Amino acid sequence: MRKFTVIFVLILCMFLSYIPKADAASSQLIIINKKTNTLAFYESGKLVRTFSVATGRTRDLTPEGTFKIVNKIVNRPYYTGGIPGGDPRNPLGNRWMGIDARGTYGTTYAIHGNNNESSIGKYVSSGCVRMHNAEVRWLFDRVKLYTPVIIIHSSKSFDVIAKEKGYSVESNGWVKVNGNWYYYEKGVPKTGWLKQGSQWYYLDKNGVMKTGWVLVNNKWYYLQQSGAMKTGWLFDRGTWYFLDQSGAMKTGWLYNGGAWYYLNNNGAMKTGWLKDKGTWYYLNSNGAMKTGWLLDKKKWYYLDKSGAMRIGWLNDSGKKYYLDNNGAMVTGWLKYENKWYYFNNNGAMKTGWLLDKKKWYYLDKNGAMRIGWLNESGQKYYLDKSGAMVTGWLNIENKWYYFQNSGALSVNTIVDGYKVGKDGARILYVALGDSLAAGITPENKDDLGYPDYIADKFGKKSIGFKNFGVPGYTSIQLKDDVQKNKEVQKLLASATHITIDIGANDLLPLLPDKPDEALNPTEIMQAIGAISKNIDSILGTIDKLNPNVNVYVMGYYNAFPYYPEELQKQLLPLIKALNDEIKKQANKNGDTFVATDSIIASDIKKYIPNPDNIHLSKSGYQVIADEFWKVMK
Repeated sequence: MRKFTVIFVLILCMFLSYIPKADAASSQLIIINKKTNTLAFYESGKLVRTFSVATGRTRDLTPEGTFKIVNKIVNRPYYTGGIPGGDPRNPLGNRWMGIDARGTYGTTYAIHGNNNESSIGKYVSSGCVRMHNAEVRWLFDRVKLYTPVIIIHSSKSFDVIAKEKGYSVESNGWVKVNGNWYYYEKGVPKTGWLKQGSQWYYLDKNGVMKTGWVLVNNKWYYLQQSGAMKTGWLFDRGTWYFLDQSGAMKTGWLYNGGAWYYLNNNGAMKTGWLKDKGTWYYLNSNGAMKTGWLLDKKKWYYLDKSGAMRIGWLNDSGKKYYLDNNGAMVTGWLKYENKWYYFNNNGAMKTGWLLDKKKWYYLDKNGAMRIGWLNESGQKYYLDKSGAMVTGWLNIENKWYYFQNSGALSVNTIVDGYKVGKDGARILYVALGDSLAAGITPENKDDLGYPDYIADKFGKKSIGFKNFGVPGYTSIQLKDDVQKNKEVQKLLASATHITIDIGANDLLPLLPDKPDEALNPTEIMQAIGAISKNIDSILGTIDKLNPNVNVYVMGYYNAFPYYPEELQKQLLPLIKALNDEIKKQANKNGDTFVATDSIIASDIKKYIPNPDNIHLSKSGYQVIADEFWKVMK
């Protein structure tokens, strides 16, 4: 019985040894490329999978050629080191696929696992081909005995290597080799751009599918982990980028989703301040360009509809603002083109009255701070050089004015015992003239002239009053005083009211000493012409000294009413001619002419009681004062 059993086993082994080897593995092929340390597994002519492997420390250690898998062993012991199979220390791992290389038969060279996963992909073995343990188990379960194994050192693709060795293979579609993806068409790996469905991929010159950033024709693209080309927004390493519909990385301005963005030259989305072509812009933290008001580092800025930062004047929602050269909104005082403006805490330009540090200022409708005189709501105010509203007494252009606590100018009243007129100036009345101003009586005595009665009407004790009337004064003498006398000039410059009577004494030497003597009209008319020029010069000088003063110039009455009628006929036209010239010069210089001839002529005996004297009675001076007061009050 034992003999029969042995014979049966020998016969069975002989039968198995004659199984057609080519048929057993005709559908499989393994190629190991030592140049890339990659193993490719084919089945039915199609590349199924590739693996990273480790080969000999030197090229000659791992045999090259075409071999076969001749045995498959699980947990083969490591005999040289005396390490049993399955032991984690075993450098062969737990799978062994022996090959018939260099006269051996699966005992020396093999595809096997490892005890050092980090060695895979390197040149570290003594000749065998190492694989990751998980991957060698996958291959072990699928590969058949006698499967051909091509070991080569080549730069060619697996398909080309197989065909050159006489194997019919053809890869199509995606193939992963040594951790890299390739795309084959009829066994040839594609390069460049590849469109699959709606997705684009990029394969480098070696056919490797790219991921991450890639520069193609001077344009940057981004390929996702799947290799698919990215479009739209991309967040990479803490930075945002934008890829257009072609996949190209954008730089510069971008309009997307109703907002503007800016991408730097490296494609990174900009945030914060940006200066572009001399103009500043602001990009929010999400990259969107800001428009309108912006608060940044406790300062306000304004970006217009184009996003450009504004500087200078800004009109917004009916209010005016000012943005300095840095774009920051101004608050408080600002000097612009030699004018001062004030901006509230919210930046809005102030107009009207402003109380600042216990002082009042006034900003006009354009926002400019006013100085000098101000008419507002029926009141007059005065703002000093700093713009501050004045209160109390103030001398302005040689005239005194009083401003109440409210700042309003006091008018037509008495302040601190001083009378102020309708223009608010403390009244200073100055009289210039001859004996009529001096008050010479019909008896040639000194008394009150018409200016004294005018001063009484003002309220003499509450005004400033100075009478420069000099008996016998001519227009030449008065002109010299006005143009050269410092005391006279000082008072004229400060006066609010000035009265003048001059010219009669220029003509008196030309009149006949006796009533029966004839006049020389030609000589008198020449004198009147000279008087006219002198008066023009007097009034012009006063206007320069005090442009706003009220000046009243008296016309003369007929001082010789007792002359014979024949002489009166010659005299009256000459008096009229004198008055006409006086009036002409008064009008020319913007002053007021006061006629006296009619009122004196209305009662000769009352006003000129002495036929031998040209001077007026008290009532005569008073009535002349009344005529002045009609236009002065």
